[in-house]
Amino acid sequence: MICQSAPRGSAVDFSFTTSYDNFAAVMKALPAAAKANPPLVSGGYSKINLFGEEMVTSCGVAARALAALAGAGIEIVLITTSDLDISLLIRQQDEDTALDALHKAFEV
Repeated sequence: MICQSAPRGSAVDFSFTTSYDNFAAVMKALPAAAKANPPLVSGGYSKINLFGEEMVTSCGVAARALAALAGAGIEIVLITTSDLDISLLIRQQDEDTALDALHKAFEV
């Protein structure tokens, strides 16, 4: 997942996810400017993807997913969307509860 915030002056914040296996390579690839202002690094998250070609013509998929997670008390840390995909970053300990809530919401 990659998510960029709105610019603040000349600064732009962005967040991205990677696996623990790739962490060292990602840190090595960061440009020198990023190393001068070290990134905030955290772990313990799970990514849930909702995807399908039918999402292009279906209204309210994100609203239904977000309502289901809110109803289950799940905090969404990061969200990205496209025409075919909604990616949600949640705390790892909430993964089972989130999946149950989404299965119920979409009757899967």
